[in-house]
Amino acid sequence: LSLLALIGFTLVKLTERAGLMPDLSDFASDVEIDMAAKGIELVHGSEGKLIWRLHAESASYDQEKGLVLVQTPDIEYFTQPKGSLLRVRAPQGSVQQESSEVHLWPEVTAFYEKVSLEAKQIVYDGRGLLTATGEVVVEQEGVRLTAPVMHFDLNERVFVAEGGVVVESGTGKIFPDPLRTNAP
Repeated sequence: LSLLALIGFTLVKLTERAGLMPDLSDFASDVEIDMAAKGIELVHGSEGKLIWRLHAESASYDQEKGLVLVQTPDIEYFTQPKGSLLRVRAPQGSVQQESSEVHLWPEVTAFYEKVSLEAKQIVYDGRGLLTATGEVVVEQEGVRLTAPVMHFDLNERVFVAEGGVVVESGTGKIFPDPLRTNAP
């Protein structure tokens, strides 16, 4: 642990001297920053399988809270068992180190196969469920679905839209297999 602290301290000092420390004053006003860096890549896996990979312009770390705050995150989620790619981008985000929970905001965009999604916020629960909230819009091959809340189970590849769901289509089809929809 002390070696990690020494490496972190050295990294901070070197990046300060080189002028690489990002200005995070507006980004993390309520978080005590222990370390910050530019050009970040975080990777999370389980049982030998890659679950997600995050690239970000810059990041800060609050060791006490185990929280990584990121600027312009670009995350790749790998659905199981196929390993299909879901790509999510946002201006800001955070990663909770202990739970692997990821929060992305505002104006988030996501792409999965031929499906695009736009939302105010997306939360990944660390176990395979993405929840999009705030004026969520999903589009696929001429079909547009809007709802206040949408969930996408990365493990089961099941898509669920909740409350006030509106579907507009000129093609007569809504999300063909392998995706399934459910609008309670």
